[in-house]
Amino acid sequence: MATISKLSNPSPAASLSAPSRSSSLPKVFLGFSAKTSLSKVRLSLKNTQPSPRTSLVVRCSQSSGNGSPIKRTTLHDLYEREGQSPWYDNLCRPVTDLIPLIESGVRGVTSNPAIFQKAISSSNAYNDQFRELVQSGKDIETAYWELVVKDIQDACKLFESIYDQTDAGDGYVSVEVSPRLADDTQGTVEAAKWLHKVVDRPNVYIKIPATAPCIPSIKEVISLGISVNVTLIFSLTRYEAVIDAYLDGLEASGLSDLSRVTSVASFFVSRVDTLIDKMLEKIGTPEALDLRGKAAVAQAALAYKLYQKKFSGPRWEALVKKGAKKQRLLWASTSVKNPAYADTLYVAPLIGPDTVSTMPDQALQAFVDHGSVARTIDSNVSEAEGIYNALEKLGIDWGYVGNQLEVEGVDSFKKSFDSLLDTLQEKANSLKLVSLTNCLCHLFNSLFPFLNSIELLKSKIYSHHGISKVVGLGAALSSTADLIEEGAVDVLDIFVWHEGYKHQSCLDVNPRSGAGDVRLREGVHNAMAISSLCSLHWLLDVLVNLSQSGPGESTSWSRGKSSKSSHTRHSRSRRSSLD
Repeated sequence: MATISKLSNPSPAASLSAPSRSSSLPKVFLGFSAKTSLSKVRLSLKNTQPSPRTSLVVRCSQSSGNGSPIKRTTLHDLYEREGQSPWYDNLCRPVTDLIPLIESGVRGVTSNPAIFQKAISSSNAYNDQFRELVQSGKDIETAYWELVVKDIQDACKLFESIYDQTDAGDGYVSVEVSPRLADDTQGTVEAAKWLHKVVDRPNVYIKIPATAPCIPSIKEVISLGISVNVTLIFSLTRYEAVIDAYLDGLEASGLSDLSRVTSVASFFVSRVDTLIDKMLEKIGTPEALDLRGKAAVAQAALAYKLYQKKFSGPRWEALVKKGAKKQRLLWASTSVKNPAYADTLYVAPLIGPDTVSTMPDQALQAFVDHGSVARTIDSNVSEAEGIYNALEKLGIDWGYVGNQLEVEGVDSFKKSFDSLLDTLQEKANSLKLVSLTNCLCHLFNSLFPFLNSIELLKSKIYSHHGISKVVGLGAALSSTADLIEEGAVDVLDIFVWHEGYKHQSCLDVNPRSGAGDVRLREGVHNAMAISSLCSLHWLLDVLVNLSQSGPGESTSWSRGKSSKSSHTRHSRSRRSSLD
């Protein structure tokens, strides 16, 4: 059964721009939510007071309490004194929120599918562009990339001055190829070429995962003169392969000047401790437990030692003569996962020249607040080697750790990517319903002739996990209604209360039994034409099909039910005039 209840007026923040109403108009408020599954239709009711709309926007900037950006921070010291570039591991819209961070010392930005999943799904800042893309016929994945490319281009513009001032040494913004390509060598190359072309900014880094199939991709993309951020590095063995791919790519390049082809190698830190700590706890000996929280930093220190070795000697010097720049180590996954550890654990011990530390909000705030600046990355390499070897003696297989974390990392990004595409698909489905607003007004105005103003039926469409919500907005936000299909028989009960609950109309419609099966109950004050009932049936047809079809797909206006009744025939006869 469906009920439509009269609610008190909500706050203005809860509604869209609704036209002004005369106080003499009947206050009838309608709200519908459509849920579809196969052949069933369910429109569910929530008798709750609507709450003011809140905008969930990822907060990019960090500023002082009075709104003024922090002028001088430890981030400036980090770069000026120790040669490490602090980057921000986040991106959202509007990218101008990054300006206070840049003024506070941030020199670059990294992004990934998880970051965009959070930004796009939790913010309404993307809605206008996405609506235009859907209405222009773009498919969901194409629309996603256009949203991403705009953010990357805008962010690149913000960091362009840093890029120019450092002669292409800093000021980069990273964007990752589709995580679905992690096992596709040539597909990754083509995706990197496409992204580089469409972003069309000199300070963009194309992120490529350090999976075995993508190591050759890194070499080829570098050889084409495209700057690369190699991501998801979890082991020394894979890191060395990444360095070799970079050097091979530079050597294979036909460019006479290599100064504009740069790269960073994103070595992940905290996730290493997360996995190894669990393994140590299973071992359970005092020696094993004492090594918790030490594996990640130890391996990172050895990675820096390898970096120093590989970017020296005759081979490297030959490339330097052509303008080549070192592939800097970038410390990624710097947020602390274990609350028992210091909140700067994956930043403070990894400070060194020619490195990058990309930090999400938590790590960035912690380091700015109480981090100390000093060269630490190679301050005790022998201790790092001792920890690394001790873990091996306890049975920790570093090769297994690296492979497992790589699989988990790729899988995590794939899930974020797919989840975001699903969210966008749902939004696109809801946007298709927007075109039915005028039809809704027409149909319900004919169904309920006592409504004096069609504007009361102006609708905003939402979609979430297969549920398309149609909420009527007028001088007040609507309540909600419930249209329930009972069992195998389609029964539609509609209750309408208008001003003062003085009049109540109720009817049952069984579409299968034809238009004649209409029972009017007590309190009826408005006779409803059979044609209006057919219109309502047609509307449900449309809602079902729209909610089950994606953008650009052809839509059939049939629920797949066969009926020779006058009801169904009349419903069909009205479609041409309403399409």
